[in-house]
Amino acid sequence: MTEFLTQSWSWWFSGLVISFIMFLLLFFGQSFGFSANLRTICAAAGAGKNVSFFNFNWKTQLWNIVFMVGAILGGLIAGTVLKDGDNIKVADATIQDLKEMGFSEPTTFQPA
Repeated sequence: MTEFLTQSWSWWFSGLVISFIMFLLLFFGQSFGFSANLRTICAAAGAGKNVSFFNFNWKTQLWNIVFMVGAILGGLIAGTVLKDGDNIKVADATIQDLKEMGFSEPTTFQPA
């Protein structure tokens, strides 16, 4: 199972899954966005007492907070437990273009 999860996944599959989740959220009348969580967190912390923008029932948006926490934990698990340890795979043409611009061959997703 771990081998199945750690294999390379196509861009279209990820897009399909994200689109499906977005459709479900819109179908059930939910708004989506990580930035909306900031408003929810501020409302939960009591900012609604001073600013009317934050004065709403933040408990109705708790599912979005759970989604955000799940996405962060999922990224942590994918980056540590499911990491295969291989260098990233970049096309030879891209490596050549990077060298022409003065960059070295990438070995990680985030450059030094």
